[in-house]
Amino acid sequence: MYENIYSDRERQMREESLSLSSKLENLHEAERFVENVLDKNHIDDKFLASVTIAVSEAVKNAIAHGNQNDADKKVNILFDYCKVGEIAFTITDEGEGFDFANAISFLEKDENLQQQGLFLIKHLADDMTFQKNGSEIIMEFMINTSGINPVRTQERVNLLLMYSEGIYRIKHA
Repeated sequence: MYENIYSDRERQMREESLSLSSKLENLHEAERFVENVLDKNHIDDKFLASVTIAVSEAVKNAIAHGNQNDADKKVNILFDYCKVGEIAFTITDEGEGFDFANAISFLEKDENLQQQGLFLIKHLADDMTFQKNGSEIIMEFMINTSGINPVRTQERVNLLLMYSEGIYRIKHA
C-alpha cells in the first residue's frame, strides 16, 4: 500500500505533475512525462517500458472511460518518489468512477483480455490501488534493484514481448 516516508517539504521536492485535456493525441505527452521524471530521478532505464506502458494504459482509460473523451475534462498525472526503492504514479480523471472491485475480480477469475488496459497495469505495476470511486488509480513500482524477483521480472518481459508483437490489441471505445 502506498506510504510516503518523506516530510511534506521533501515530498513537494520529489513530486511532479502533469495535467492533460482528454484527447488521445495527448498520450505522447504523458509518455514523455514518464520518461522525463524517470530520467530526472536517475531511475534505471530497465524500468522505462513497464512504467510507461502501465501509465499509458491508465491515461487511456481515464480519457476514454473516465472522461468519455470530453476534451474539456482533465486527466492529472502525479509522480511521487514515495520511499527508497519505490515510485508511484497517480492518474486521476473527472469521471464518475467505475466498479473497480468487480473489474479486478474479473481479471483474477478470467484473464480473457476484455479489459486489456487493467490487465497490463495489474501485471506491470507492483501494486495498484483505486480511490475516489475508481476515478483515481495509484500504481506503485519497486525500483530497488537488489530486491528484484527474477520470476516476476521474467513474467514482465514475456508480457512486454507479447504486447510488442501485437498479441494484445488495446480497444478503446
